[in-house]
Amino acid sequence: MKRNSLGKVILVTLSSLFLSFFLACGPSVKLSPELLEKRLKKIAILPIVAPPELRSERVAFIESYLYRSLRSKSYEILDREVMASVCTDGFGECSQELLELFKLDGFVIVQVESDTMRDFGLGFYNAISGNLQLLSPESQVLARIEHTESKKGGLVFQSGQVIDAISEQIENYGDEGFNALAEKFVDEIVAEVPSGARSSGRVTEASEQVLIRNARARELGEGVYEVCVNGTPNRIASVLISQRRSNLREVSKGRYCGNFFVSEGSKRKEAAFSKIELKTPFGRPVIKEVDLFDSKMRTARKGVNRV
Repeated sequence: MKRNSLGKVILVTLSSLFLSFFLACGPSVKLSPELLEKRLKKIAILPIVAPPELRSERVAFIESYLYRSLRSKSYEILDREVMASVCTDGFGECSQELLELFKLDGFVIVQVESDTMRDFGLGFYNAISGNLQLLSPESQVLARIEHTESKKGGLVFQSGQVIDAISEQIENYGDEGFNALAEKFVDEIVAEVPSGARSSGRVTEASEQVLIRNARARELGEGVYEVCVNGTPNRIASVLISQRRSNLREVSKGRYCGNFFVSEGSKRKEAAFSKIELKTPFGRPVIKEVDLFDSKMRTARKGVNRV
């Protein structure tokens, strides 16, 4: 009796999985006529909306892959660290401030409605369902793409190919299976987004410009130095000393600082080739080479500290 009950449960489960799989199709796409007319270029990706049970590491993976995928379609995307530095109280009331500061053309938001990762020993069925919305500065929906990406495998679905089925079952385990499915999900929805307007490569907006004014190192103790840079506020700053890159924190408007240990040998031989880097809000790096330990801050290369 128990065996029959178990058989019925497995049959019902497999039937529902087969039905879900065969009903799945390509993305459902709705584009506003205004989208093709506007040809957006500068956008910000808002935090992904996901079920609470979806681990933060998996949400971060989707967001990172989405960022790279949209950049490949000629969009200039506001740096996430820049967004976080402006929206210190969260993103709920921050969209208008981002629009004004960085002259954005729109926003992208992705909602993961559900994720299914079912492994029943002899087979598995995974699926991610959700949508991408492209919003105008006025929050008008310019594009909405809905999609369910799914994958099935294992012995149940590959009864004639045992080795392949076992390999699939192993690959499906843990984050590897989820990440592979998430990449396909993002690829499908981004493929339906019209490409962004081509950039001339020149920076014309004041909101995109970066200026590195000066930098210096101050000894705090034996081998410990404070490095500070003055430049354009609300940017991402870092310093490369002796082939080691470290981020600087904006301690006040336009002033970035950090503490580092620098050996005496490195100070003598390599510090003259230190590099200060500030990124534009859309990720383009601006570099200035300096001798941090020269009181005059001798510039090793000219003409690269401003765009």
